[in-house]
This record gives sequence, structure tokens and C-alpha cells, in this order.
Amino acid sequence: MMASKEIVFQDQCYKIGYELINPACSKSLLILHGWGANRDIMKKAFANYLPDFCHIYVDLPGFGRST
Repeated sequence: MMASKEIVFQDQCYKIGYELINPACSKSLLILHGWGANRDIMKKAFANYLPDFCHIYVDLPGFGRST
């Protein structure tokens, strides 16, 4: 499930893109990317592993679909 959330930090509004895989699982795994990457790269690397976890892939501010 691909989505976005607006977050206000120090009077700035940021749109943060994220995606969930296996959302019905009770255990969650937050996966963050490094500099110059985005959630799509991380999803390609990890989405087929750890099927018992809900995967949360986040585009950090300024990358992917985040402002």
C-alpha cells in the first residue's frame, strides 16, 4: 500500500511518502534508505524477505516522493 503523510516540524510542512508490505502482520520492520537512494531501491532489495513482518519503506525528506 503506497501512501503519504504530511508532518509539520519547526513550522515546515513535509510530505513523506511511504509504502507498506504485508500490512496485516503484527510485527513491523522500518526500512530506511541511505543518501541518494529512495524507498523503491530498498523495496527491491528486501520486499521478498521476512514475510512474517509488515515492511514500512519510507522516503526520507528530499528523496523519492517526499518533499
